[in-house]
This record gives sequence, structure tokens and C-alpha cells, in this order.
Amino acid sequence: MISRKKERLIWIIVVALAIAISFTGYFSYKVKADSDLYKNLRIFNQILSYIKTEYVTKEDSEKLINGAIDGMLKTLNDPYTRYMRKDAYKEMEVTTKGKFGGLGIYITIRDKQLTIISPIPDTPAYKAGLKAYDKIVKIGDKSTADMSINDAVNLMRGKVGTKVTISIMRKGLKKPVDYTLTRDIIKIKSVVGKKMDEANLGYVRIKQFGEDTATDLRDYLKKFETDKVQGVILDLRGNPGGLLIAADKVADLFLDQGLIVYTKGRIKENDMKFTASPIDYCHNLPVVILVNGGSASASEIVTGALKDNKRAVVIGEKTFGKGIVQTVKPITKNSALSFTTAKYYTPSGVCIHGIGIQPDIEVKVPELSEEEIQTIQKIFKNKYIENFVKTHPAYTKKDVEQLQTDLKDKKLPLNFKILNRLVKLEKNKDKEIIYDLEDDIQLQRAVDVLKTSKLLKRNKI
Repeated sequence: MISRKKERLIWIIVVALAIAISFTGYFSYKVKADSDLYKNLRIFNQILSYIKTEYVTKEDSEKLINGAIDGMLKTLNDPYTRYMRKDAYKEMEVTTKGKFGGLGIYITIRDKQLTIISPIPDTPAYKAGLKAYDKIVKIGDKSTADMSINDAVNLMRGKVGTKVTISIMRKGLKKPVDYTLTRDIIKIKSVVGKKMDEANLGYVRIKQFGEDTATDLRDYLKKFETDKVQGVILDLRGNPGGLLIAADKVADLFLDQGLIVYTKGRIKENDMKFTASPIDYCHNLPVVILVNGGSASASEIVTGALKDNKRAVVIGEKTFGKGIVQTVKPITKNSALSFTTAKYYTPSGVCIHGIGIQPDIEVKVPELSEEEIQTIQKIFKNKYIENFVKTHPAYTKKDVEQLQTDLKDKKLPLNFKILNRLVKLEKNKDKEIIYDLEDDIQLQRAVDVLKTSKLLKRNKI
């Protein structure tokens, strides 16, 4: 319960707000109040007064006000607009700096269901096999029906090392599958990359867009120049987005002219236009961008900018479709309002919100067929486990039993040399695998396209 002094302060604020509206007709954020606002605020004040003085149980004023705020924001039908209290606000601040605690997933409300935008690579959620568009139907024993993003985040957060079970429904499943994840500190190195010696190309993957993303990417591009690579692959798969300004700076590294992105809002202050500076840090090398359903927001800004300016070929699967701009306004020292103030448009004038960006070359990652699942399950029947462990010392009996469970639940997403890949992952579990050309068909297609670009350029076709 809050102190009497703090309760009195809340009442003073409510009354002062009503008086300010009646005399000036304006809020502090300079938007003119409509004619019914004072009347409705008076109704709200009356109801609040009755609840505080006559309701059967004594209720906390702060709880009531916060509930009213949450209810007001819910009527907007915009899952991205939310009032962030202390924990959520702190999480937002540290996320942009690259280190925070949790499971490693970005979530939204889509079709009235709590939906994963993308798991973050090398996090508990990613390693467990969660995917973009997965629907979270339960967290622990609580249904997510009508649950807000704030409430979902609070349930999934907790002490490092503790476990939480979430129930997932996805296309192709007849019933939800439970995933038990161990909470961990999520450390995100925004950009990873290296020269691909197999093809003399530069490969760079952006995991999310933070404060240092453009600087880190520029360092890789400079190194690629020294290494004299003949093309660059920019991997944005599974990247849920981040800072708008970071997306602008990243796109600018590949462009020497043209529009990058523009925004349109309700007021002029939220109409912005971002254009490229004269320096192309990629030095006109051919570029391929890899995307999938987990590529959202800032990832789509970069993809749209380079695609519309004919600076890159986009390969993979359709992106998520999050094309709105969030503004964060501090309310108190420990809280802030994150709300939608504009929509962004690609250089060709397309708002991709709810639509996504279609790649130039669609390459879908195939799922395991029922026949393949049955074949592998036969190989891994219990009587074969001991022999497999003996011939594959990188594995334990427990590893193989987990593989059986994964196959049964269709958690394995790639139809490639599965056993070979798992052995490689086991042997390199303490190392970050930057890319895997052998097993990644989307990456293979990117390499083929860049090789063709080099051939055409050399022969001036």
C-alpha cells in the first residue's frame, strides 16, 4: 500500500489536471483537448472517488490509476503502445545497450494472440527451437488470452538460472507443445562476421540494431576492403529490429545517394526523412541481404532501402511486417510511455506494416517431412542408442534421447545432414558458428548470386 502522503499527491495531480483542462483546453504535450474531455475526466474522478471511499474493500490508489492507464492504452488496439513501469523501462534501456536478462525472445500481439517476432540467436529461446510467428498460448499455468505484453514479459522474466515453461502453438501442430526454458543473462554482440574463404566474400550478421551497430558494421566493411572481398552478404534473418537511427546509419553504409526511409505521423514533428550521405563504405561491391519471417522493424528499413535503391538483392522468406515508429516519453524517473507516433515508408512509398517485404528471390527452408521423421526415429530407437553413443563420442545417451524428443515434436527445423550438423554443433558448443555454408541453403543461394554478379561484371554482360 502506498503512504497517505503519496495518496494525497495522486489526488492533487488528478484535481490539478482537471482544473488545467477546464481553463486552458490543452495538455502539457500541446494537443488540444476535445470538448468532451473535461466531462469524461469528471466522470472518471467520480468513479475513482466512489471506489476509494465506498468499495467493499480498501483499494490502493496507485493500483487503480495504473489499471486505468492500462485500460486506456488497450482501447488503442496497438500492442506496441505501452506504459513501461520500472522493470519494463529498465529492460528497454539495457536492451539497446546489448545486455539484459530473460529468455531471448521479442514478442508482440498479432491477430489477438501473443506472438514471437523472433528468438535472439544464441539465447535459451533460440537454442530450444522457438520460431518467428510461434503463438504463446500459456506461460506457466496462466493462459495468455487477453494478456498484455507487459504482463507476459513480467511472467517470463525472473532470476537467472530459474525455469519457466511456455506452451507454443505453430502451424502444423495439432496441439500446443511445452518448452521449459532456463532464464539467463542475454548478452548480444550486435554484429558478427568474417571473410568467407570458400567464395572470397564478406559475410556479416546483424542480430539486432543498437547504439553501436553501425560502428561495428563499418569496422567489418573496412576489414573486407583490406581482404579484397568481391561481394558482401548481409544476414538479417531473425533480427527483430531496434533503433530507427541505427537502421538509418546501417543502410547509409551501403548507399551514396537516395532516400533511405521516411515517416508520417499525425503531427509535423513526427514526419521525418532520412537520406544517404555521399560515402558508400561498401565501395559499390555487390550486396545480398538474407531475410526471413523473424526480420522485423529496423531490419525491414534496411532491406527496403537497399532493395528500392537497387543496391542489393534480397533472398530468403517474407519479412515480419512491423512498420511503425515508437517514441519513448519519460513519465517519472522510473517509468515511460512507449507509443506509436508514425508509420515508416520505404523509398518507393510502401508502408509494410502488417504486410512485410517480399524477397527478390524466395528460398524457403524446408521442414522435415513425415517420412523423414519416421526414418530418423527408426534409426534412433532405444536399442540403437548405446551403439550410436559409442560411435559418436561427442554425444551422451541423454543427448540422443533429447534428439528423439525433438524429432517427435518436430522441433528440428532444417532438412539437411542433421546428424552431421548436430555433431558439429556439439563439438563447437563453446564457439559461435558465424556461418554454415554446408547446411544453409539460403546462404548457398546468396553465394551463387554474388558469384554470378562477379561473372557478369567481369564479362561486362
